[in-house]
Amino acid sequence: MSKVAPKKPEPAPEVDVADIPLPPEERWDDLDNSAATDKAEARPAPRPAVPPARLEFEGSGHERVIPLKHPFKHPETGKIVREITVRRLLTAEVEEAIETVLTEGYSNFVLYARMTGLSVPILRGLMDEDGDAVTDAAYDFLPRVFRTEPAS
Repeated sequence: MSKVAPKKPEPAPEVDVADIPLPPEERWDDLDNSAATDKAEARPAPRPAVPPARLEFEGSGHERVIPLKHPFKHPETGKIVREITVRRLLTAEVEEAIETVLTEGYSNFVLYARMTGLSVPILRGLMDEDGDAVTDAAYDFLPRVFRTEPAS
């Protein structure tokens, strides 16, 4: 069996830049790419939001009430908060959360705030053992798309 040696590529012909024709002058503005454009980062226009139906869920598996060891005075309402209810998110809320993550970044506390009805600063201001109890319950309710490990 004889070996066939690969052919060496032929050198490219030398071309003088002056020999390359330019587009017609009236098209120059269309071809100008010197300005920054957002076309590469453009996202599809958001669909109009369809409000979710108001459903009455049976049972209590969709929420968990966490009694606080350290009740606190709510900074906005002035009422004493003795327990925090953590609830599962609606599918529409998960969709909104995904859109928020794409534009603003991700934090579990943003989802926990939706699940509890409390702001992120209030959740971060809880005493550690109450914060642990609330975030553990909320983590168990996190949608799969936001979990980093299996729930407890």
